[in-house]
Amino acid sequence: MNQAIIPDPLTVHIAGFTGPTELRDQSGCVLGVFTPAFRRHPGEPEDTLEELRAAAAEPGGYTLEEIWRELGVK
Repeated sequence: MNQAIIPDPLTVHIAGFTGPTELRDQSGCVLGVFTPAFRRHPGEPEDTLEELRAAAAEPGGYTLEEIWRELGVK
C-alpha cells in the first residue's frame, strides 16, 4: 500500500470524517476515497478487560447457523 504524509491543515479537516469520503480536486474530479481508521473520541477511556468480558457474557445474539438460515444460506 502506498503512503502519503498529509499536511497539518488537511489533517485537521479530514479528522472529522466519520466514514468513507470522496476526495475531489477543485474542479470536482474524484481523486480517491478516504476511509478513516477507527479512533476513539478524545478523552474516551479504553475498555477494561472486565468490561470486555462483561459485554461478551451478555445474553442474546445469534449463532452462525441462525444467521445463515436468516440469510437463506442454509
